[in-house]
Amino acid sequence: IRGLCVLFMITVCSCEHTVNVELTDSEPLIVIEGNFTNEMGYHIVKISKSISFYNSSEFPLVSGADVVIKGSDGFVEKLTEVSPGKYTTSFVKGTPKVTYTLIVKVEGETYISQSYMPPPINVDTVFIDKENFEWWERKSKGYRLYCQFFDGQENGDYILFRTNIDGKLQEKIFVFSDEYVNARLVQYRFYDIDIYKGSRVFVEVCSIDEKAYKYFKSLRNVIVDKEGGGRSGPVGAIPSNPECNFTNGALGCFVAFSICKSNSVIAQ
Repeated sequence: IRGLCVLFMITVCSCEHTVNVELTDSEPLIVIEGNFTNEMGYHIVKISKSISFYNSSEFPLVSGADVVIKGSDGFVEKLTEVSPGKYTTSFVKGTPKVTYTLIVKVEGETYISQSYMPPPINVDTVFIDKENFEWWERKSKGYRLYCQFFDGQENGDYILFRTNIDGKLQEKIFVFSDEYVNARLVQYRFYDIDIYKGSRVFVEVCSIDEKAYKYFKSLRNVIVDKEGGGRSGPVGAIPSNPECNFTNGALGCFVAFSICKSNSVIAQ
């Protein structure tokens, strides 16, 4: 059976990373990527379709959808299509500890996803430390980035880190689960990001639910598999495609998350 090529857009990172994923179904599938945060702003949902694995054309965007976000606290927001396949909210923000539901009606089908917005996790500090990684990466001496935060008493904290170097959000996916680390100060080390003298760095700690964590972890593994290994992926089997959280067979993920921004540091 001919495979499909799917564009997974890491919209939560405000950038796009194209991931070619071979699937077993030859029919085009709806791909939905959206996020809703506790920061005031215009929150985006993008809708496209998968294409043939052997088709080199661009991923077709899907217009004319009815897109609504509802909150368990009574919040309701109908999104506006501002360009083909791109739907935005008004200037609003989400509320932590609320479950949000994204409802997309398009081409006679309805696709639903739910995401709980956890309370933000406070960052203790972000710092960088000199490290000589020339011997194993054939690169010059540089710095390694660390984020320090306190994990709460209860298990079930999941984090997506957004790293910013010199004003540019990085595409690397970094996620954390407190399954084996609980009720203590955590020092998270960022592999695969090289920092050099004079760079200004800060981190956004995004609290996500378990479904979103599984999605980003599996998406990270797909990227690692396609790019040829590296430290970003754990040892073990690589899934064929990310674990999506939509009903009715749609690909992609809707994520409600709260953000805590770190201090900014400069490599000296």
